[in-house]
Amino acid sequence: MDTWEENREVFARFGLAAYHAQCLEYELVGLLLLLQRANMKAINIGTLLSTEQSLSKRTLGQLITQIKSKVSLDEKYEKMLTVALEKRNYLMHHFFHHHAYNIPVKSGQELMVDELDEISNILDNCDKMMQIITAMFAKVCGISEEAVEAVLKQHGVVEVEG
Repeated sequence: MDTWEENREVFARFGLAAYHAQCLEYELVGLLLLLQRANMKAINIGTLLSTEQSLSKRTLGQLITQIKSKVSLDEKYEKMLTVALEKRNYLMHHFFHHHAYNIPVKSGQELMVDELDEISNILDNCDKMMQIITAMFAKVCGISEEAVEAVLKQHGVVEVEG
């Protein structure tokens, strides 16, 4: 059997954890866009798209720093963001190196899957927390979920049902 077949579950869980990291990054981008919108009386779609493009090039650490400079978060939420950043960086920069000797061994693969599940859950929970914060800010700004969805549909970001 080749490495792919033996480690299919490890690679799948790694992909899921990376997906959750990226969801968190884009949630932070969305919150920063919302905060920018809240500070302006009017914003055109060009400015919004340009800002989104610029924010999307930033690292998770840079996005978190920018959020913290604009929003006063409870210590619990700041800690969640810090842990998520640490887990994301470990995942992307050290995970496979750290587990080099576990890859060919079934028990090692199980350890890797367990750790990936833990990382994935941390990143997913942090993303869900940030979704709640983003929704609260949107509501305060008078932006309904329906309005957000309508704009996303208009610009082809989400599919129109029916």
